Amino acid sequence: MLKIIFSCYSRGIITSRPIAYACKTNRVVKALARDAEPDHDTIAYFIISQAEAVKNLFSQVLLTCDSLGLIGGDMVAIDGCNLPSNAAKAWSGTIAELEKKKECLESLAVKIVEQHTALDQEEDKREVLNPTAASCVYGEAYRKRHRERIEDKITSM
Repeated sequence: MLKIIFSCYSRGIITSRPIAYACKTNRVVKALARDAEPDHDTIAYFIISQAEAVKNLFSQVLLTCDSLGLIGGDMVAIDGCNLPSNAAKAWSGTIAELEKKKECLESLAVKIVEQHTALDQEEDKREVLNPTAASCVYGEAYRKRHRERIEDKITSM
């Protein structure tokens, strides 16, 4: 589950419904999920029930990616290639500077997980208030035509 969530986070997908959709449609996410297709409730429950562990692990992933120079502000790229080391002053720092960077990345991880939880709760409220608006992809006109076509097929049998 963590592989799915972190992969989606790296692509900017930070709510449970789009993550669940990615499990069904995105080849990379499907491979990470081993063809499992968890629904949005399962993903949301996992994030809520394991929030502290997810925040801690995600901040460690961000720190590792940052130390490898994979975080440039616009893209995170992770693959299995060997990266050369760089001991330049720009890539190192004092303990205080590294602690500050660590705190910054940890707060980023906390914000992303909290935003994920908050957006899921907003989606749940919208769904309760208007269940058809949040759950139907197509408009009312499409659904009406679709019903009529089905009824025509049934009556012609």
